[in-house]
Amino acid sequence: RFSMSVGTYEFKLADDGWSFEYTNSGTVPVGMATDLSSGGGSNASITIAEAGCYQWTVTVVDGSAVPAPLVSLLVESDAACPAPPDLGNDPAEAFGAELFARGGFNDWAGAASDPPTNFVNLGGAYMARFSMSTGTYEFKLADDGWSFEYTNSGSVPIGMATDFPGGGGSNASITIPADGCYQWTVAIVDGSAVPAPLVSLLVEQIPTGRASGPVVASSSRDDPIPELTETHPIVAHRLDHGGWLEAAL
Repeated sequence: RFSMSVGTYEFKLADDGWSFEYTNSGTVPVGMATDLSSGGGSNASITIAEAGCYQWTVTVVDGSAVPAPLVSLLVESDAACPAPPDLGNDPAEAFGAELFARGGFNDWAGAASDPPTNFVNLGGAYMARFSMSTGTYEFKLADDGWSFEYTNSGSVPIGMATDFPGGGGSNASITIPADGCYQWTVAIVDGSAVPAPLVSLLVEQIPTGRASGPVVASSSRDDPIPELTETHPIVAHRLDHGGWLEAAL
């Protein structure tokens, strides 16, 4: 866990003497676990959209040797309500324009909403994540210019996917039971046209903040978690302004 500034950085995971290294020779999105292979290769890259503290968690995927041949890396922001991972996909793909959550919780704003309530395209689903206060709110899903909108003209329960047809109608409503960070996930149910005629909406409260202490790799198996290396601690090496900086993991 360490502080990072806004920017795009090349990096690898390696020991202090570069006797082993991990990379995927591509992009590592914030908030999504990504496999990294040992054995060298081109640098990986990561884009930090907001300055702050970031937690890097390495999980051993293949522990058949030492160093482990394959690990996964999850980089997460310690922000109170971190933005969903942006994979660079077109946010307007299924709708013809960017989609926003608009309601009493943000004065019905679209692109001007603070905090932002826009949905990013995860490739099969669209996600927004923002802080909400306790209360009951009316809302719709729509683009910035209200050229299309989605609603179910009823109540949306927390933690249960609800169908939202396009074409307008009365406002939907949602009751937020506690202040916190809420994740809104839109799935395309009917993608036969643009905007999609029918979507589903799932709203969930997500835990925020990271427990203090060392990062520990987890395993779904009953056998002991394999070690990355017996003798060398693993280090994130970041290419920054012409030099490689180190941060112990």
